[in-house]
Amino acid sequence: MSYNEDTTQSQSRQERRLEKEQEEKNAASTSKKERRKERIRMVPIWARLLIVLAVLILSLLGGLVTGYAIVGEGNGLEVLRWSSWERMFEFIQGD
Repeated sequence: MSYNEDTTQSQSRQERRLEKEQEEKNAASTSKKERRKERIRMVPIWARLLIVLAVLILSLLGGLVTGYAIVGEGNGLEVLRWSSWERMFEFIQGD
């Protein structure tokens, strides 16, 4: 092969590569637009945040009850009373 044949082949490869990249970009942009049109949120964002907050609070309470019952060897529901927390704060502060 001569030098001219090599350069023409490489140019055509580059052209094909550019065409392929352009096609992929066009396909990606149209699919994104289509997805945006089709996407409908079943649960609004504010409701999702409330659900996450409720799950966090429930897991915190569940952990407190479980820890107080197992580690503290006491009644698990006793941790939900304010008097138990007052005793803990007094113990920590040294009153």
